[in-house]
Amino acid sequence: MEFDHNVTHVYSTIDSTHGCTRWRWFRLPWPALALAATTACFPHHTFLRDQLVRTEPEADFRQPISRVELAYGTGYYLANSWRAPAAAYGRSRPYVLVDVGNPTPIVAWSNKPIEDPNRRPFVPYAAKSKDSVLVGTDWSGQWTVQLTVPVAFYLFWDAFTNNNPIVDTDYTFGFDLSGRTSLHELTEQRFGVYWGHISTHLGDEYVISGRQSSQPFPRVNVSMFPWRINGSNRWYSTRAAQNGARSYVQVGAQVEGPCVVCHDSAYYYTYPTETDGVTIPSIRPGLEPTVTADWRWYTSILPHTANATVASLLEPSSFNVGLLIGNRRIFPYVPTTTANYGAAVNGTFGYRFPAAIASGVSYVELYVRGYHGPNPYGQLRNQSNFSLVAVGAKILH
Repeated sequence: MEFDHNVTHVYSTIDSTHGCTRWRWFRLPWPALALAATTACFPHHTFLRDQLVRTEPEADFRQPISRVELAYGTGYYLANSWRAPAAAYGRSRPYVLVDVGNPTPIVAWSNKPIEDPNRRPFVPYAAKSKDSVLVGTDWSGQWTVQLTVPVAFYLFWDAFTNNNPIVDTDYTFGFDLSGRTSLHELTEQRFGVYWGHISTHLGDEYVISGRQSSQPFPRVNVSMFPWRINGSNRWYSTRAAQNGARSYVQVGAQVEGPCVVCHDSAYYYTYPTETDGVTIPSIRPGLEPTVTADWRWYTSILPHTANATVASLLEPSSFNVGLLIGNRRIFPYVPTTTANYGAAVNGTFGYRFPAAIASGVSYVELYVRGYHGPNPYGQLRNQSNFSLVAVGAKILH
């Protein structure tokens, strides 16, 4: 890096032997002498480049990525279209679900060089590969820590009814500090902590139609600052692709809480201006544990390119199966809601492949998934039994 204001030049060099960044300040051109010199040592680091350190279960459909789904599921509370007068929920119906998000990598630190063009982030740290110059030597003992800012927007759209209401929109923003290492050959361990913000908003058409019914929907302001702690272990296949990628099985776990320091209910506000005088049962803060299992199989059945040089730079095409089981809080906005927790199950099967998008290369994944449990969409979490099946596509950078 060079910074020039006519009189001051700042240089940064990387000491590959000791993993240090050395900064030197020089006063030029008069006098042509170094007035000051300092040296600071840091681990190897890179900016704005994802090192794939986060635990990202395939079946966790609320990851901050871009996707669109065509789904069919249970009706939601006070759905005015197709609803029998005595029914609390509308009939099952099709939906459109749109997520726009990105886990933006900020900076990553490692005890070994992470700018090596012969070693891709998708290559395991503990996979010995002395038979392949593309991967290098045994990298067991490497660790990488990355700071990420996940940002996402989630849209739940009842697109095929009379007034096509946008039922719910959720917004998330946070800070994720995750690590990746290897404690044994052909395994990897990942861990992370997260703290962020989530807010959820009901669509205007939904609120208007709900409040005009005989059972007014109590709109409340859900805005909280959840924290998460997660960890996972991967077991890699002994066989590797030409560029070092290996199929794997991963098992992970996570626990989430609604806030670090909780005040009142921690989940929503019961101000009269929010609820129109409707009494909202109280809910206390509670933990939400989750376990996940994933299998990803890299394959050459559908090769994405015949160019060996290009193929060595890309994660190969792959199939995946994912399962998520968790215990979720239920928001008792409706007086008839008595359950505080409900089991949530989500399963997915997908196929991922590299694709040229705009000026760069991204990865597209086509998948199907099924969900059953408390309605996971924002304020609709008052609904304890909700089922949904979907086909979708997501884009990963």
